[in-house]
Amino acid sequence: MAFFLVSLVALFFLVMGLWAIFLPDSLADLVGFSLDVDRGPNEIRAVYGGFGIAMAGMAWWAVLSSPAATGMLVALGIALIGMAAGRVISLALEGRLPTFGLLAGTGELALACALFWSVALLGA
Repeated sequence: MAFFLVSLVALFFLVMGLWAIFLPDSLADLVGFSLDVDRGPNEIRAVYGGFGIAMAGMAWWAVLSSPAATGMLVALGIALIGMAAGRVISLALEGRLPTFGLLAGTGELALACALFWSVALLGA
């Protein structure tokens, strides 16, 4: 069960990462970014692409072979909570949260919970 839960999280990050690497304009449109400047595609590829692929690799490495699995999965879960917290802060500062932000934040929290549940299962 832990492998399944971690794989869901890893697949999310892998798909997001590959999408950002190969279709940065499409991902930017989804999240409401404009890539009108030269550095735009590079930033999407780095922040969403490279980071996402690295997080997917870390998740699978943790659950498959790392003696540091607990720490790695907790760190990844905390990163997801940080993403969701950024959305809550945005809501507090702007007084609104777009539908995409609400859905993304809910997904980020669900993925974090899946990772924490995986940690509990691995420790059992």
